[in-house]
Order: sequence, then structure tokens, then C-alpha cells
Amino acid sequence: MNKTFLAQSTGQSNIAGELGGMDSPLENLRQNMTIGSIISGLITWILVAAMVLSLFFLLFGGIRWITSGGDKDKTSSGQKMITGAVIGLALTFSAWAITRLIQHYFGLDIMSLEIPILG
Repeated sequence: MNKTFLAQSTGQSNIAGELGGMDSPLENLRQNMTIGSIISGLITWILVAAMVLSLFFLLFGGIRWITSGGDKDKTSSGQKMITGAVIGLALTFSAWAITRLIQHYFGLDIMSLEIPILG
């Protein structure tokens, strides 16, 4: 008996069979994982993590400055944290802008890097 007919008669759906026997998402991930995709993923992840951390430190430095209560050491500490966070944001944005410039002028998309295979 046909598996699709059995699945339909019992009320179950056979999505993989109906779509031509698609592989599982994990199998697709394993087949498509290359060194280039790993490097691209790491670069993207590092840029996002740096942006989130910089924003966190900016917020935390602002709170420290506001709650310093006039204490010069706490105020100075908050200001230094804000300065460091702004520098971190600027560096992160610069790294992202450099990757976009490389993509535009050289046609090399670092965010979806494909390393050629010899042979």
C-alpha cells in the first residue's frame, strides 16, 4: 500500500514524502557547512557581540555616572566607561563599514565567504 495514502487515511501528513524526500535541517546544515561559512558566521557573531557589549557598557556607564551622587571617583569611572563604550561602538561600526567597502570595491563578500577548493 502507498505510504502517502496510509498517512492521509489515518489523518497524518507525510510532509517529507510530499516534498520529494527532503533531508532534515540538521543534515542540510552538515552538508552546507564549510570553512568559509564558519569564518563568515564567526565574523558576523563577533560584530554583533561587540555591538551589544558596547551598548551594555554605555548604558552601565551612564547609570554609574547618574548614581555617583557627586563623588568624583564614581563620576570619573562612569565617564571613562562611557568613553570606552563609544570608542567600542565606533570601532565596531568601522569594522562593519570596512567589510562593506571591501564587498563594494573588490566584490568579496566577507559575510558570506566561500573559500575555493583546489583540484
